[in-house]
Amino acid sequence: MLPLIRSRDAAAANASYEDANVCLMGSLDATKVRGKIVVCVRGWNYVTDKSMEVKLVGGKGMVLVNSLTDGNDIFADLHVLPATHISDSDALKLFSYLNSTKSPMGTISYPITMLGTKPAPLMAQFSSQGPNTITPEILKVNTTWFSL
Repeated sequence: MLPLIRSRDAAAANASYEDANVCLMGSLDATKVRGKIVVCVRGWNYVTDKSMEVKLVGGKGMVLVNSLTDGNDIFADLHVLPATHISDSDALKLFSYLNSTKSPMGTISYPITMLGTKPAPLMAQFSSQGPNTITPEILKVNTTWFSL
């Protein structure tokens, strides 16, 4: 278990609240972040930049949280340290925990494959459950990606 900290509570002296809230490069204070899991809000900057900022200042992990406008859209992005991405509804639960606990703690574990889960707990934003609402004969639209 590692200590959790909101990125906005770890703002560098020269950084704005808004910049620290989204873990903008150069916005976090290493003395406040070192050895902790940092909670960053999804925003306009690249997700990989967020995790890089956390790592550069000594963070051990990152929780990327959706704002209310982002809803439940979850992306599988590459990170440079252990990280997870949670929906807006899960973010509200996390913030409630952070606000009600003097020394919040957390952990990020490796993902596991859960067989037999029906339906799958979450579907990728670019996918479709089907059938097609306009042409019901099309059960599910698929996209095939070819690599070279």
